[in-house]
Amino acid sequence: MIVAGIAVMVLFVFNQARKKSEPLVPLALFRDRNFSMSNIAISSMGAAMTALMVPAYFYLETVRGFSPTKAALIFAPMAIVTGLTAPLIGKFSNRMPPRVLPTVGFRSSPRRSSGSRCS
Repeated sequence: MIVAGIAVMVLFVFNQARKKSEPLVPLALFRDRNFSMSNIAISSMGAAMTALMVPAYFYLETVRGFSPTKAALIFAPMAIVTGLTAPLIGKFSNRMPPRVLPTVGFRSSPRRSSGSRCS
């Protein structure tokens, strides 16, 4: 499955590079160092959060004996807070230097995940 995903991604990039008139993702954007690095950082953060959540679901279901629904509801507040704060963060990001919000987010994420407890 991973190989298929990588193959589809390579085909997408190849298709976008050939499509000069109206590409979905203009590859020229990735020449900007800040844009490229921010995409790498956000992708890394997403992968890290996924890497934390999947084993946590397995732990809640197998060790703690939660149903799949109850295990998912344990993490529902995080999704709700993310959905509620996304518009606010979008407004703040227009007024602040581009490095401030990601730096605060990356620095606070390990503290949140290490200090959280499942009951």
